Amino acid sequence: MAKSYLVSHNDNSRTGMKAGMYDQPFEYYGVSSPPPMPAELPLGPPSPRLKSPSLRPLPYALGGPALSSYSQFSPVASPLSQPSSRTSLKATDFHRRHINIGIDFGTTYSGVSWAISGTHGDDVNTVSNWPTSHHVKVPTEISYDNGVVKWGYAIPPDAERLSWFKLLLAEDSLPQKVRESSQLQATKKLLQKLNKTALDVTSEYLQKLWLYALDDIRKQIPNSIDGMPFRIVLSVPAKWPKEARDRMQSAAQRAGLLSRQTTGLETKLEFVGEPEAAAISAFFESNVRHNIKVGDIVVICDAGGGTVDIVTYEVDRVDPSINLGECVGGESNSCVHAVDLCGSIFLDEGFIKHMEKLLGKDKLSKLPKAAYSDLIKAWDQNIKCQFDNETPEIATPIPHEVAKAIKSPLKMFKKGNASKQLNGDTMRFSSEVIKGIFDPVLENILLLVNTQRNGTMKKKQRKPRAILLVGGLGGNKFLYQRLQAEFPAGDTDVIQPRGAKTWASICRGAAIKGMTYDEFVDQPFPVVTSYISKAHYGMMVKEPFDSSKHSEEDRTVCPVRGMDVVFDQMRWYINKGADVSKGSPVSLSWELTQPEHSPRSCFTIKIFESEAEVAPSRRTKDVLECASITFPVKWNSLKVRDGGEGRLHKYVQFDVKMTLLGLGKLDFATYVDDQLVGQKDIRVKLGGG
Repeated sequence: MAKSYLVSHNDNSRTGMKAGMYDQPFEYYGVSSPPPMPAELPLGPPSPRLKSPSLRPLPYALGGPALSSYSQFSPVASPLSQPSSRTSLKATDFHRRHINIGIDFGTTYSGVSWAISGTHGDDVNTVSNWPTSHHVKVPTEISYDNGVVKWGYAIPPDAERLSWFKLLLAEDSLPQKVRESSQLQATKKLLQKLNKTALDVTSEYLQKLWLYALDDIRKQIPNSIDGMPFRIVLSVPAKWPKEARDRMQSAAQRAGLLSRQTTGLETKLEFVGEPEAAAISAFFESNVRHNIKVGDIVVICDAGGGTVDIVTYEVDRVDPSINLGECVGGESNSCVHAVDLCGSIFLDEGFIKHMEKLLGKDKLSKLPKAAYSDLIKAWDQNIKCQFDNETPEIATPIPHEVAKAIKSPLKMFKKGNASKQLNGDTMRFSSEVIKGIFDPVLENILLLVNTQRNGTMKKKQRKPRAILLVGGLGGNKFLYQRLQAEFPAGDTDVIQPRGAKTWASICRGAAIKGMTYDEFVDQPFPVVTSYISKAHYGMMVKEPFDSSKHSEEDRTVCPVRGMDVVFDQMRWYINKGADVSKGSPVSLSWELTQPEHSPRSCFTIKIFESEAEVAPSRRTKDVLECASITFPVKWNSLKVRDGGEGRLHKYVQFDVKMTLLGLGKLDFATYVDDQLVGQKDIRVKLGGG
C-alpha cells in the first residue's frame, strides 16, 4: 500500500495544526477544488502519457553520471532517460551495449549464462567448463577441509561438504519437516563447527562461481568484457520472503558481484523469479513455441532441487515474440505462484531414510564420507534418473562398506532381510521400493499443478493448453509419466523439453531477462508483460470529511480550503490480486500545498503497501512503508491560493504513475506539467507469491 507524506522542511509552519497537515495530498480532478463531502470520490482522467514507451533507465552512462534503479532524476530528464522507440540494442551502439549475466543459484546445482545486448538466437551462452567437469550446472557445495576451500565438482569424495545452505537464507519460513531433515541438520552442525553463517557460505560460494564464470567469459570475448557494463540477473524462488532476497543481495555484494576494477562502468544487480526465468527461456526456444497461439494458457512447473515453483501464464502475443501475462490469482484461496519445498532433495531424503531402515541410522551416519558420497551418487545417477513405470527393478553397484553392513549377521534375522537383494556389491531395488520413495514428493507436485489448473478453470473457464516441465527434477521420467496419467492426451499437453539447455533454463532465462526492458516495448525476446499484484499499493491522503465513512478522530479543518477534511486515508493504486500491465501504468493526479511564507525546493512522497486480504481504508498496522521519492519544484513559479484570513499557500499539481515490473519491484514515476521529475524502482515485500 502506498502512503504519501510530504516531508516538510520547516516544522514551524505547523504551529497549532495537526501533524502532517501539509504532508498528505488531495487527489486532484482538474478543478480548483474538489467538491465537498462526496459520497464517493470519482476517478480522475489518466494523466498524459509520453509520446513513446519509456525504457528501463540504462544501468550506466559514458561521460556522465550513471543511472540506476535507485536514481533520483533531475527536473530535466537527461538524454539517457528519454523515451525511445528502439526495439533492440544494436551492436554499433557501443554506449548501449552491456553484458547480461544470468545466475541460477540453486539448492543443489547452480549455473551461469551470459549474452551481449543486441544478440539473439544461439548467442545466449552457458558456462559448461567447470573445474574437473563439463556440465551446464555445478553442484552448490563447498568444503573447508584443512583450511582449503574447494567447491562444486572439485570437492574430494572424502571431504566434509556444506550443501543445502541456500535454504537457510529463508530458514524462518521453512516448514518444520524441512528444518528437521537430516541433511539440513548436518549442514547447520557443520556451520557451527566452522563458525560460519549461511550468509558467509553463500557469499563465499558465489564468489567462487562468479570469478570462475568471469574467467570463462573472458576467454571467449577477451577484448570486450572489461569494456562493457554488467547487468546481473539473479534468480530466486518466486515465494521467497523479502528478508531472504535481502540476504541474497547482501551475499552477492560480499562476493564481489558489484565490484568493478574498471572505473566508470556500473554493474547492476536485479532479481527474477525462477519460474519466470524458466518461462522466458522455454519460449525462447523455437520447439516450445511451436503450436502455441494467442489465448493459450500454459502452466510452468519449475521442479528443481529444493523448491517446486508453479506459475500459470496466458499467451497474449506470439509474433514477433511471445508476450505472457500472469493468469491465476486474486482469490484468498488461490495464488499466482504455487510453491512448495518438494524438489529433488526430498527424493534424496527419502532414499536416505530407506537405507537407514536397512543399515540402522547410526551405521549410515558413521560411513566413511567417500562411501556415503558414492551411495548418494548411485541413487542419483542410476535410480532416480533412470526409473520409470516400465521398470520392474534397478540393480546398481553400491559402496562395499554399505553392502558389508547390510550382510552383517545382526541383519540376517530381520524381517525383510535386505541381504537377499544383494549380489556381491550390487543391490536390486524393486519398483515398489522406488515408488515408495517417489510417491510422497510427486503427490505434492501433482497437488500444486492441480491447484493451478483449478484456479485457471475458475477464472478463465477453460483448461490450460499445456504444462511445461523445467528444472532438474522437471526432466525426470517418472514425474513426466505421472503428470501424463493425471492429464491424459486431449486434455492438457505435458511438455518435457530435452537437452542441456533445459537443465540450464533458469540461468539462460535470467540472462535473456537482462536484455529486455522493464516497460513494454516491441522486442525480440519472450517477455512477461503483465503481473498480478501480490499486495495493495497506494498513497496516504487527505480528503473531504464524510461522516458516513470516516472516523471522527481523523477529522480536522484544512487551512487551505477552509473545510473539514480527514487525514491518513488510503488511496489504492492497485489492489491485491489485480492485473497490472507493464504497458499500462496506473496513474492518479495529486495536489500538494505549502504556506507561502515557508518556501521549499522539493517535495517528498512515501510509498506504502499492505498485504491484508481486504484493503484498509485508512492507515493501520497492516500498512507498511516501502520507500520515498523526492521531486524538485520551482518555488517562484508555483501558483498561489488564498486560504482565507490572509493565509496564502502555494500549490503544485502532479501525477504519480505506478507500474509493476515483476518480482518485488515497482516503478513509481512523478510528473509535473507532463515532465518526468522523479522516478524510483522500489523493491517491496510481496503478499502472495
